[in-house]
Amino acid sequence: MTAHEALDGLGRSGIREVMDLAATLSDVVHLEIGEPDFPTPPHVVEAAQRALASGAVKYTLSRGEPALRDALAEKLRRANGIEATAESVVVTAGGTAAVFGALTAVTRPGDAVLLPDPGWPAFELIAQLAGAVVRRYRLRPELGFEPDLDELDSLAGDACVIVLNSPSNPTGAVSSRETVEGVLELAARHGLVVLSDEVYEQIVFEGEHVSRASATSPREPRSSTPSCACRRPWSPARPGWDSGRRWPHSRDHRR
Repeated sequence: MTAHEALDGLGRSGIREVMDLAATLSDVVHLEIGEPDFPTPPHVVEAAQRALASGAVKYTLSRGEPALRDALAEKLRRANGIEATAESVVVTAGGTAAVFGALTAVTRPGDAVLLPDPGWPAFELIAQLAGAVVRRYRLRPELGFEPDLDELDSLAGDACVIVLNSPSNPTGAVSSRETVEGVLELAARHGLVVLSDEVYEQIVFEGEHVSRASATSPREPRSSTPSCACRRPWSPARPGWDSGRRWPHSRDHRR
């Protein structure tokens, strides 16, 4: 499939359709996008101003500034229990780019990808753009919007990747440790790459956030794609990042 063909088959995100309709109205409470109702904190604005004034406006390394990648790796070790180094971190232009980079890196056209339903619309759009076959696993209210492990097991046979999102967008559900461990065991058994989107890891009102990558066996393939939007959700300052292991250039990560 060519890029042209992939683009022809893409639909439009429902989020953007709602935003377009909301733009024609007044006094609208926006719930369709992940944006809070408070301005960017002063210290973030001041830091950006200092960087601009100091001349930090040139091209940087494509993987991100070394000091920033060092800081992100330290955060992953401290807060998520992931033995990350700066070499395993790539800074991206937002969390969407992090998910796009990770998913396209570990799939080939025709590979099956397991996606949560309901889920963030961009997951499916990115999978379609990569030429992957989308298989949805349901998040039912009677199960607290957590994955049904039996259903996942039935879908995972020849799949390549499972995308997990906890805390979930849009349900807000936080997967229990038991569920996380069950999903990881299933992924290891079927040889699935686990792409874990933990962008809302610090927005938890009930339960405990369990980072998938911190609970994964070192031998199990996985990619964790948190975005600092989880801690810094104001729109002008929300880069993303990927953290994961290296695979051989053959990309046959299931061997």
